Amino acid sequence: MTIKTIILMPVYNDWQPLKQLVEKIQVLCSEEKIPQPLFVIVNDGSVPPSIEGLPAGDSRLMEVIHLNRNAGHQKAIAIGLSHIHHHHDPEFTVIMDADGEDRPESIGTFLKAHKENPEKIILAKRTKRKDNFSFLFWYWVYKLFFLLLTGRKIAYGNFSLIPKAQNDRLVYYSEIWNNLAGGILKSGLPYLSLPIEKGYRLSGESKMNFSSLVIHGLNTIAVFIESICIRILIFSGILILLSLLSILSIAAIRIFTPYAIPGWASILASIFTAVLLQSFLIALIIIVIFLSSQSQRKFIPALHYREMINKIEKFYNE
Repeated sequence: MTIKTIILMPVYNDWQPLKQLVEKIQVLCSEEKIPQPLFVIVNDGSVPPSIEGLPAGDSRLMEVIHLNRNAGHQKAIAIGLSHIHHHHDPEFTVIMDADGEDRPESIGTFLKAHKENPEKIILAKRTKRKDNFSFLFWYWVYKLFFLLLTGRKIAYGNFSLIPKAQNDRLVYYSEIWNNLAGGILKSGLPYLSLPIEKGYRLSGESKMNFSSLVIHGLNTIAVFIESICIRILIFSGILILLSLLSILSIAAIRIFTPYAIPGWASILASIFTAVLLQSFLIALIIIVIFLSSQSQRKFIPALHYREMINKIEKFYNE
């Protein structure tokens, strides 16, 4: 079977909005005279793993990859991309969340950008988020923290278009196992960002809460662990150097000038000594973390993804 377009969606207990989203995409493709895509659904350990309501047959091209356990949507996406790499040959893959917040209407914007830039990955840059104030505030904190640690800005989610040539390379980057957008930025593969407004959930409630946001943020930051270690080492080195210079200056003033005030030299020297020792300790810990991360066996999605798959159901005739 020749497939031009694949739409990849991870799903965790969101079968009803998934059904509505698939139907919307089907209608959109019919109206725009776009060839019907193959839907690759990664069931991320849903309980129960029900796919009722998702019609079978050639009118609804669909594969459902059932995972052995809930692994998180980033790992589910990496597994889906690896499966596509080994078993399909599409022109490109569109990655969407299954709840409808990634609007089907935006696919047309992706397709237009893909025609003009066929070798580039297309990323959706969120212009507006329809979330409550608390979530928006913590999301802003996460982006600020990410900027301070990595020196990069990030405003991308899962919604993206990945050409086959880039997917065939991307699945060999271990970084996408933690975070897709971060892995793309880390890989150095060519990409283009488009301003895309986020939509509303079609039904049900969001699974993203404060804990999920923290885990998501830490996974994204972990992609750039080398850069973060270097930045912290530089910062620690600067503190160590400034502390040493301060201690030497205090000693020089105390010994060679008449400006010494009784007790002040020992107090300041103690403070800068504490800063020096803490900075040295931080630098030592960072070096250990960096060396440990380099010695660990990396999970390469294209090579190891099969370990996570329970079974694959195909709802079409090959």
